[in-house]
Amino acid sequence: MSCCGNHNHEGHQSESHQHSTHQHIHEKQNEFDALKEQNDQLRKELQQLKSKQA
Repeated sequence: MSCCGNHNHEGHQSESHQHSTHQHIHEKQNEFDALKEQNDQLRKELQQLKSKQA
């Protein structure tokens, strides 16, 4: 009986872990998008500086 209880508990445990992992992925995706925008911005500025130098 206790074995079954433990099994249920573990199932619940992994479920909540799954959710937190999904949340983590979502946060990382937002972070990545923000960095990508920043990167594009810096690239444009660099191009402008290079064209001014030329």
